[in-house]
Amino acid sequence: MPEIHLAKYDSLYLNSYDQKYPKPGAKNSVVKIGVVNVDDAKTTWMDIGSETDIYIPRIKFTSNPGLLSIQRLNRLQNNLDLLLCNVKTGKSKIIINEKSDNWIDIFDDLTFLKDKQKFIWSSEISGYKHLYLFNYEGEKISTITQGKWEVGELKGLDEANDIVYYTSNERGTLYSDLYSVKFDGTDKKRLTEEAGTHSIDMADIPKYFVDRYSNANYPPSSIMKKMNGETAKELSKANLAALEIFERAKVEFFTIKTSDNVDLDAFIIKPNNLEEGKRYPVFITQYNGPTSKAVTDSWGIGGMFEQYLVQNGFVVIGVDCRITGGRGVEHKKYAYKNLGYWEVNDLVETAKYLGTLPYIDSRKIAVFGSSYGGYSAAFALLKAPEYFKAAIDAFGVTDWRFYDDIYTERYMSTPELNPKGYEESSALNYTDNLKGNLLIIHGTVDDNVHYQNAVKLVESLIESRKQFQLMIYPEKSHGIRGKNASYHYYQTMREFLMMYVKEDNYLNI
Repeated sequence: MPEIHLAKYDSLYLNSYDQKYPKPGAKNSVVKIGVVNVDDAKTTWMDIGSETDIYIPRIKFTSNPGLLSIQRLNRLQNNLDLLLCNVKTGKSKIIINEKSDNWIDIFDDLTFLKDKQKFIWSSEISGYKHLYLFNYEGEKISTITQGKWEVGELKGLDEANDIVYYTSNERGTLYSDLYSVKFDGTDKKRLTEEAGTHSIDMADIPKYFVDRYSNANYPPSSIMKKMNGETAKELSKANLAALEIFERAKVEFFTIKTSDNVDLDAFIIKPNNLEEGKRYPVFITQYNGPTSKAVTDSWGIGGMFEQYLVQNGFVVIGVDCRITGGRGVEHKKYAYKNLGYWEVNDLVETAKYLGTLPYIDSRKIAVFGSSYGGYSAAFALLKAPEYFKAAIDAFGVTDWRFYDDIYTERYMSTPELNPKGYEESSALNYTDNLKGNLLIIHGTVDDNVHYQNAVKLVESLIESRKQFQLMIYPEKSHGIRGKNASYHYYQTMREFLMMYVKEDNYLNI
């Protein structure tokens, strides 16, 4: 497997952090699965097929100790097999096969019942992620959940009463609630009432569950509840009085309808003292990676940095573009083999919408993101320079050939099979377009999105005779933390936004 060597500047002659890291199209490791008998230390190798260019994303023992379940995914990640393997002989049998026109997401809901005959499987086969009951022959017994909404996680089982507990966004894509339903799909009940996000912890034999509830304007509270949703004990309560000293601005949710009739989840935070007739600069915060979900009605949306900007004369916007999660399989088609295109399209749609608001200065729109969000922020500024004054690319990918193969190929296939997609999605090919102000931030030992991404973008910008700002964090990895680095990171962004967005300053004239 290929290695990446990240330079470390912690000695006179430098060192390197070496990491095995296959990039798109590279050769992967060959995987074998063996089961060791603890009595005689003998290893029995499982039959996972003759194809070696595969992934094994999940391995789990069934409730029958003689059977091991293995999920096998092809290199392009559009063909998934669930195998049951005899641990004594190694013989395997495919009991479920799923295919996709784009990619198959892997979930952690597979649960084998104690009767050693049935299991619960999650799948997007209906167009949305739902739960199904199967037997060990791979025959579907029942559809447990169904509808034009998605299951989040399987949280627990009451096998004595044939009840499944799960979270879902049935109330809406901003929300997460706990539900119960019978194995046969009947008697569905919502067990959480407050609109917002409910994070659930539940024991293996559920008698109670802990509900950590919050929304965008209400900090987390923890409540122990009975299995019917009734409160048993309040564990912790949000201190609303403590928030008052911060004069925190309210987070409001809304929907942006694009010109091709797609709804985008969004939020807005306006200054508490919004002045009539005044136009405000805009800070757009986004992530927008495939199947991600950043705009949710949960505490943390519109955090301290965003609140600081609002108190200093910005309007903050958050938006999820059409390739983000919770919307069903149909929305995967926008991302497949085409990363970057619809993210920029929907950020432009957002900018156009903002231009219709009387209190927005559409000449002063900045877009920020980190990691995947850094990619889409820089890409938007480079591909649609007429709509954005500035972008902050925090440790983002700049060319998908530089990222890891399992993530990138899931959405883009390989460079050999999709050369056009890789070319058109590379920020390096659009640096001639830069008109606005770009801040690039990266850590030198980022083992996720390698420093190479920033270096190559800088190189391309120089070749295009463009001016930009660059902040490098020595010895810092993905996320920029430690030894005052986080403070410096936010201070750098603050100064950039005040100088090159709020004020009429330009790096490229």
